[in-house]
Amino acid sequence: MNKILKVIIKYISLAIVGAVLFAAASPIANASRPAASIGGEAFFLALPLFWWLIDETLKDFERAAKSEQVNEQGGSEQVSKENTRDSPVETEQK
Repeated sequence: MNKILKVIIKYISLAIVGAVLFAAASPIANASRPAASIGGEAFFLALPLFWWLIDETLKDFERAAKSEQVNEQGGSEQVSKENTRDSPVETEQK
């Protein structure tokens, strides 16, 4: 339960930081625009989503590297004859 609470706090704080950054960047960006609009500063509102995507991508790379390392150390999977099937051509030849 403690781990879930930490994750919730992390993403709520990211959302708050994103909202504060958006509120700070919006007037600055609108000063250089002919009309009030939303531009690239809206990226800050999606900060929790991008954080999660980057975090999951890095975890996937780490898992893949560990899996590859295990396979290089002799833990490669061997295919048993029970798990293989003859192709239709091989079946006809028998």
